[in-house]
Amino acid sequence: MARRIPIRRKLAVALAIPIAALLVVAGLEVLQSTRDAAEVKDQTDLATASIGPSGLINTLQNERNYASLWLLGFEGAVQLPIKSYDEAKQATDAAIADFRADIESKGGEVVETYGPALESLDGLAELRDQVDTYKGARDRFNTDTSDPNFLGYTEIIAGLFDANTQVALSIDDPVLRRGVELSDLASRQTDAIARTIRSLLLPAVTGNNQLDDSSEIAEASSLFSQVLDTETQVQSLGAGVYEAPTRRLMEENDATGFIPLVQQTLAEAPGTVPLDKILATVDVDQDTAWYGFRHRVEDILVDRADELNAAAERMRTWFIVLAVVAVA
Repeated sequence: MARRIPIRRKLAVALAIPIAALLVVAGLEVLQSTRDAAEVKDQTDLATASIGPSGLINTLQNERNYASLWLLGFEGAVQLPIKSYDEAKQATDAAIADFRADIESKGGEVVETYGPALESLDGLAELRDQVDTYKGARDRFNTDTSDPNFLGYTEIIAGLFDANTQVALSIDDPVLRRGVELSDLASRQTDAIARTIRSLLLPAVTGNNQLDDSSEIAEASSLFSQVLDTETQVQSLGAGVYEAPTRRLMEENDATGFIPLVQQTLAEAPGTVPLDKILATVDVDQDTAWYGFRHRVEDILVDRADELNAAAERMRTWFIVLAVVAVA
């Protein structure tokens, strides 16, 4: 007579296959969710790392602008966020230290992306030495010193812009990507505005305050076109969670009167540059217009990064719990 198999054993054998399959599936999902969480972390690290260059770009722009104006003996004509070249250098050095620490802590793709831009910062020593050791006349004819110095700073800033552009292209989440793009555009805009004003400033400090040279008019027009193009791009990208800060930006920009005044100046060229009026339009605090817009966009970007990381970690935790239940 055949030996009977106990019901419990039959039940164990019957359940072994689906439980084993559940264990395999749960294990695979844990591995996949861990990889997904790591990928999200890489993406958010890249996105939040882009904030560092934006702050550093701002301090570099202030240092560059002050150095250029100081070499021309014109530093008292423009209200900058810093009061001296030493103060500007200290702010830049602090921003560099924070940026390096942030990049090194994140490692991986972040270091690879921003490595060349960090190396280019070594060129600051020579640019600063040009200003610190300058003993000649500081007047409107000193363009042989001020122009190369200004362009040297601009080249370093351009390297940081290029790195941010590379970051935006590698981010999948549309909200994060748009935030990186908007932050980058805000930094580019403050740079384009500074360069536009400089192009209008030169006739005042090197000539008779007349914008009458065809090459000067062409340069100022080209730079101002970049300002208009950037504003159009920001209006296009500033939707969804970025709509409110974008709307506030446009209202604050309209209130300064910068764009219509420069448009009028270029339309009337050759003619006199209303330099005092133009400078007054950009005399704003660090929480207004493009400066404030960048900070508000970056706050949204950081919140989105935290949200994505938390969601990825929750998913990974659920699959781990499922695996533990299956084993139990």
